[in-house]
Amino acid sequence: MAEQWISASVMFAIVSVAGDRIAPIGGWIELIALLSLGGGTYFGVLFVISKHFRTTAWSVFSDITPTS
Repeated sequence: MAEQWISASVMFAIVSVAGDRIAPIGGWIELIALLSLGGGTYFGVLFVISKHFRTTAWSVFSDITPTS
């Protein structure tokens, strides 16, 4: 649970700065870009800091990829 809070906090900080200073939301393109940035940040940080999340992600990935 702590890893999720850390990931969410990092995501919030990055999206807040990007939304305020780099690309204020003025249309759909900016909104989709910020949503993508937030999602990528959250899951990227969670992947790096959470062994449980990495294990789950690799398990799902190996289940959906064909073998042989």
